Amino acid sequence: MRGHGPTVVGAGVGRRNVQDLLEVGMSSYKGPPGVGPRVLQGDQSALRPGGDPGAGGAAVVLLLDLYCGAGGAAKGYKDAGFTVVGVDNVPQSRYRGDAFIQADALEFLAEHGHEYDAIHASPPCQAYSSMSRNRGDHPSLYAPTRDGLHFAGKPFVIENVIGAPYHSGFVLCGSMFGLKVRRHRNLETSWLEFLTLRCAHDKQGRPITVTGDSGGKPSSHSWKGIRSEWPLYMGMPWATPKECSQAIPPAYTRYVGERLMEQLL
Repeated sequence: MRGHGPTVVGAGVGRRNVQDLLEVGMSSYKGPPGVGPRVLQGDQSALRPGGDPGAGGAAVVLLLDLYCGAGGAAKGYKDAGFTVVGVDNVPQSRYRGDAFIQADALEFLAEHGHEYDAIHASPPCQAYSSMSRNRGDHPSLYAPTRDGLHFAGKPFVIENVIGAPYHSGFVLCGSMFGLKVRRHRNLETSWLEFLTLRCAHDKQGRPITVTGDSGGKPSSHSWKGIRSEWPLYMGMPWATPKECSQAIPPAYTRYVGERLMEQLL
């Protein structure tokens, strides 16, 4: 298998097994560089309890990344100091977190959510997005996800489009981080957060819209740029343009991740 991708573990693996698999995988994997998952096999009966310090002596802070996609959110949380485990119902060979578990996000949250230090969730946005042509054809998973997060009892972040049924939160914009994309997203957190950043649309120029399958067609408000360059606009050079259209820039979760870490330490 190729390196630089996530460790792939089974859907029934809890925090103790995940943490040990990560430590073993990071130290023992000898494959050539590239993009793809690390698949670990072996007897899991002798795995050490989770919560032990990592190889560098610092405590591992595990974040569960639900509906993870290719890992735009994961990259930001990793930059903020988290060890990130992603869950999605379809394979994600380019996932940028530390481990990937293919499973139903809500089911995994109910069974294992309490085992993690913090949780991020990006439930599908198509039921709420103004860009969706048939909103009623898509599942509305925001409220069930929030209920599951409250039940898990861990600090959490829910990210979604403007128009989702969030109760509170703050809005991040690409212009706050010097990006060419605008991509306003609401982040609902389990703690009270006062946003000190402000949109800088006047300094951004004509924003890039990363959505759909086509690109390059200008409009009065924005344009889609060059589709092959969407990963660069988003700060996700490992991902495909299609994966970028379903993601948020890592800059967003690095920002909120640093504040989440303050809640935990």
